[in-house]
Amino acid sequence: MLCIGVNAIIGSGIYRLPGRLGHYLGPASWLAFGVVGLLLVSVALCFAEAAGMFEGTGGPYLYAREAFGPAPGFLVGWSAWVTMVLSFAAVANAIPGYLASLVPQLDVPAMPAIMVASLVLVLGLVNVIGVKPGSIATNIFTTAKLVPLAVFVGVGLFYVAPENVALLPSAPVMRAASGAAGAHGTTALTLMGAMGAALFAAFFPCQGFEVAPVTAGETKEPTRNVPIAVVGALLASIAFYVAIQIVAYGTAPEIATSGTTPEKPWSTRPIVEAATSFMGPLGGRFMAAGACISMVGFCAGSALVTPRFLVALAQDGLLPRTLARHSQRLGAPQLAIALTTVAVLLAASTLDFDSLVDLSNVAVIVQYSLTCAAITWLRRTRPELPRRYRVPGGSVALPLIAIGVCVLLASQASLSEFVGTLAMMTVGVVVALGYRAATAR
Repeated sequence: MLCIGVNAIIGSGIYRLPGRLGHYLGPASWLAFGVVGLLLVSVALCFAEAAGMFEGTGGPYLYAREAFGPAPGFLVGWSAWVTMVLSFAAVANAIPGYLASLVPQLDVPAMPAIMVASLVLVLGLVNVIGVKPGSIATNIFTTAKLVPLAVFVGVGLFYVAPENVALLPSAPVMRAASGAAGAHGTTALTLMGAMGAALFAAFFPCQGFEVAPVTAGETKEPTRNVPIAVVGALLASIAFYVAIQIVAYGTAPEIATSGTTPEKPWSTRPIVEAATSFMGPLGGRFMAAGACISMVGFCAGSALVTPRFLVALAQDGLLPRTLARHSQRLGAPQLAIALTTVAVLLAASTLDFDSLVDLSNVAVIVQYSLTCAAITWLRRTRPELPRRYRVPGGSVALPLIAIGVCVLLASQASLSEFVGTLAMMTVGVVVALGYRAATAR
């Protein structure tokens, strides 16, 4: 169960974010992962209790529906689909930059859009054929994703310059960070502002711990092992991220400023730049290949899983039931896959990686908040449910802390990010209400 959690957390965001974190916090950028990881422990424990109450699939959607009814359940289920679409699009947008490190001839203006569209369409087609090809593709790419990062840390730690690692941001770094406009709509960052922006960015690659307790019903001594596995997966992944960030900035601090635009001046290939600095061009290409494998693996998994959120909502009568229809010949929910593929293409062609990450963060906070609230509500309304694990301190204290963490992270989002997320949620509500009105006639 711990390995399931680690595998779900460690993905592709870590290949793009070290430069952005370095821009905000300089030599202390590793703190972003450490702090956000500790904050998320309370949320992880709430998911551990929630997963131990239900055997069905659906995760946060199931918990919210059982606790608060169909309408809040729909909001969580739709936000889960939106989150996956945005994450899929973000990671797909990150692939061309790393692929160009391997094949420089691909570094031409029109090529990134062509590569992203081709990848999304091919993965959509693979999943239309059926679930088995999609799961095979996911397994192949997932298996090898940790090896390059482990090599990066194992070798790079010997090359870290001590002056590039600090407990707090230095004044020169803070002045450099505050001089760049665009991040979160700000033109000046105080120390707290820089830390908040860094935590919000670091939140993206730390998601996935909620997957760990799904198998709680098949685990020995779940009361003891579930919290150990969930928190252990989160903290182990955070420790790995901290090491990666220390190596990335500690060997190549220029990743914080080597970008191509003044609005977002950080590197889009920080791991390649850092690896090249201490392993040479061959090492840089090795990490670029690892990044591509990890990112394509994430996209393959997303292409497989994301349409199933629409299927679940349609099966429960919250969206048109045609979305739940599976092909008799191939067994795949073809309409849900097609709709998801179109949505990912639109998102990837409209927004860049960082914007998609920030919108995805806001959407996932909806899921996390309602899951934490569900713990308290279900303790009061459905005490008969089996609970393989209970959060410590009763039914109120820790869920409230977890909700506070969600509010803290949400407060770092800009107004435009809230408006964008609200617009996407509104689309789902309009479709659901329209379907309900049509079926009531």
